Amino acid sequence: MKEVTVNTTPNPEIEKLRTEKERNEAKLRYCKNQLKALSQEEQNLERKARNHRIFTRGAMLEGFLQNPLLLTDEQVYTILKVAFHRPEVGETVRRLIKENVQKDENDDEPGEPL
Repeated sequence: MKEVTVNTTPNPEIEKLRTEKERNEAKLRYCKNQLKALSQEEQNLERKARNHRIFTRGAMLEGFLQNPLLLTDEQVYTILKVAFHRPEVGETVRRLIKENVQKDENDDEPGEPL
């Protein structure tokens, strides 16, 4: 009977491809983790900006209320509801929003080169 020998020497091209695959998989994991960290940072910054806006506007509102500590949340809500149902307030809000939208649109247009 003739003995069959199997070549157990690894193919260098296959080893090279496996090494490259492992390196690229490590890079992919790193990039996914970076993307996740950046997404979390973005959410954190958006939450901080929202909180700042809420606190700032709440302070503005309190500046217009007489004895704000003596009013309940429901009473402040009633005051705001009455105030914002006045036609001139609605018109002012719509005008200000329109101005800001137009300003944003103008800022988006390319200007003259410097």
